[in-house]
Amino acid sequence: MKVGLKTAIALVTVFLIMAGCLTSETPQMPEKTTTTTPTQLTTTSSIKVPSPTPPSKQSNDDMTRIDEIHMDLDGERLDELKEIILSDKDDYTRERALFIFSDISLKEDEAEEAISFLKEVAAADPEMRTGALANLDFIREENPFETNDALKPRVEGDIKPGSQIKVILEVSSSRDSKGEAGINQIGNLNQNLNGISSSDITPVEMGLRKGEVKEISYDLNIDQEGEYVIGVFLKLSLDRWDSMIIRKTIYLKVGKDAGVYEVIEGEV
Repeated sequence: MKVGLKTAIALVTVFLIMAGCLTSETPQMPEKTTTTTPTQLTTTSSIKVPSPTPPSKQSNDDMTRIDEIHMDLDGERLDELKEIILSDKDDYTRERALFIFSDISLKEDEAEEAISFLKEVAAADPEMRTGALANLDFIREENPFETNDALKPRVEGDIKPGSQIKVILEVSSSRDSKGEAGINQIGNLNQNLNGISSSDITPVEMGLRKGEVKEISYDLNIDQEGEYVIGVFLKLSLDRWDSMIIRKTIYLKVGKDAGVYEVIEGEV
């Protein structure tokens, strides 16, 4: 029996398929498998808390000296406190020495010398600046460099509705200083009224030489009867670290035809 070429090829193909050597399905590329490794989250803080550093032997010895000086209130040992402030490496020890130094200086009437030293510390040492200035303020509260007489307010003009008055501030200083003075408050004790008005109460800056007296003035319009308070101030600065503010209050009573005023120490 003669078999054609095409028939022979077909028979061979069927045979191979049956033998498992060929497959009738279209071969497929193997799938890629991706293995994912779980990512572990690590939490890190941007704030690093330093381990506390134990005080050195020098700081312990200095603290013992500070306590001894404080107990005795020994003014002869102020130089020792200065040495600790300038040389110890522990900030707490130095701040403690600053406070005891300031306290004893006041008791020994050495305020001005202490202030000069505190200014030097504030200027030279940023780490101690806050403590030095705080102690400087503490000393200045007890030992101001100027008296309240450096600011003398007065009122000129008719104190009655419809008139204009002049508030005059006479200022001076017992030392060469930079001054600033003015009105910082106009208040009405009759809450339902306006009463007093002014077009300009801007503070005035000036230089003051020792013993020099200057005057600045403000025009105020009285619109209605009532009771008023006018706050005035003088700020004196010796340098960038050392200043003081004097505050006074003018009490104004405005009647229908006349009025009176009184100067009160401090703010009301």
